[in-house]
Amino acid sequence: MHKIPQFAKGTDIIRRNRIAFQADAVDLKTKTKYENGHFVFDLKIKMHIEITEKSFPSNLSDINVDKELEKQMEQELTRRFQQMITKAQDERLDPFGYGAYARAYLHSEWKKVQDNWDEEFARAKVNIYTDVKIMGVGTTQ
Repeated sequence: MHKIPQFAKGTDIIRRNRIAFQADAVDLKTKTKYENGHFVFDLKIKMHIEITEKSFPSNLSDINVDKELEKQMEQELTRRFQQMITKAQDERLDPFGYGAYARAYLHSEWKKVQDNWDEEFARAKVNIYTDVKIMGVGTTQ
């Protein structure tokens, strides 16, 4: 039995073609709140995935290997999602529609900044929580 190779902290296991997967089910829950003068969005992303390719030897039927791989994938996907959000905020854009969440759930606070939403979204805090569950392994060689 082979274990998943340990990658240095910050190593991007997905981009380096070490693993490829297909997301069969993705569930996104968004909670909106207003704290200390800023909007806060909590994103909970639950993904059921199937491994389609990997470039390292492992026995993915071993529950401990599955759990470690799931943890590594959660960390990497959270990092990538956060980078995407930060880039949009830096560009003063809201392509994700969080303004609609703010308007729907915190209308009185949103009303004060509606004409300047892009600037307000740039100051918002976005917390991302990713939960990955490996549901199967397809052709991996």
